[in-house]
Amino acid sequence: MVLARDDAFHAASTMKIPVMIELFHQVREGKLKLDDPLIIKNEFHSLVDASIYTLDAADDSEADLYKAIGQTRTLGRLCELMITVSSNFATNLLIEKLGVDNIRATVTSLHADGMNMRPG
Repeated sequence: MVLARDDAFHAASTMKIPVMIELFHQVREGKLKLDDPLIIKNEFHSLVDASIYTLDAADDSEADLYKAIGQTRTLGRLCELMITVSSNFATNLLIEKLGVDNIRATVTSLHADGMNMRPG
């Protein structure tokens, strides 16, 4: 399949790059620090209907983070897991922390408006 310039597409793991960019943007603005802790919880709100869902370690590329529920990890460590081992769990935690609208604004600033975010 060849995408045309204006075709919309599901971003899959490529959506993790704008998440990382937005994290570094918020760090640069002083809103966050990479060593800020985040509580690990496996409960997320759907972008479609705000219903609550969880992720399954069996469907993720990284399972150790699931053993850390109730503990904390730094934003920097979560970013590292998101990028180096493509952790969907770390990605969803960062998306909720950073804000979907902020990440979508980053996508727009990258001129990647056809990139659809579908965490979960």
